[in-house]
Amino acid sequence: MMLLIDQGNSNIRWAVRDADSWTTGEGMGFVDSVVAKPGRVLISSVAGDERRLELQSWLKSTWNIVPEWLEAKPSQLGVYNCYDEPGRLGVDRWLAVIAAYHLSTGAVLVVDAGTALTVDAVDKDGKMLGGAIFPGPGLIAASLGRGTGRIGEVVLNLTTKDNGPESSTSLAVSAGVAVGYPAAAIALVLYYWQRLPKNSPVWVTGGGGISLMEEFSGQAKTDPTCAIADIIERMTYQPDLVLKGLEMAAGEPR
Repeated sequence: MMLLIDQGNSNIRWAVRDADSWTTGEGMGFVDSVVAKPGRVLISSVAGDERRLELQSWLKSTWNIVPEWLEAKPSQLGVYNCYDEPGRLGVDRWLAVIAAYHLSTGAVLVVDAGTALTVDAVDKDGKMLGGAIFPGPGLIAASLGRGTGRIGEVVLNLTTKDNGPESSTSLAVSAGVAVGYPAAAIALVLYYWQRLPKNSPVWVTGGGGISLMEEFSGQAKTDPTCAIADIIERMTYQPDLVLKGLEMAAGEPR
């Protein structure tokens, strides 16, 4: 039995692989009631040192087990890292790319909509062709609050783009994020889509993945001739993409 953990900046997802069963959940509060002591624990983490230590301490106190912390490599499972310093690539991006490449068996675009939005392209030979990192809605609003003198804290309501007029600064910021973030996401997807064959699949993951796909679909319905309309039908949402990458990496010889 393996416990696979994807520790993001704002959330934790986990999966248990036991023979032919695959069980998933979020947060660590109930995982010990679902899982007997696992044989292995593999972790993808982009969190800070404090949260990583908290997770390691929890695993030790719960099962007295030492986890395996994965990092991006120059190459792994037929995928080739494009970074000058391969270890600097976020391990979540790396594992998502590995999983998407093998699930697609060819060129693929990977979109991860979490605390940050990442878009990565991989060619048919497994070579990463580059990618982008863009702040998610919460980070955009937070940066406005930190970088200005009078805006302060904003409570995001991403439906405000259809509710004008915006009668407060908070509503104006929400409208800016609600309109601007999907537009930026569409631009990034189209930009990296151009590096791949037109029939390449697009795998979408992350906590904001479904809402982002809904935004894309809304744009396509509004203008069926727009470029994003060609991509919508090739999109698949897979919330466990990083966890699937962890499982694939676990199969390598240690």
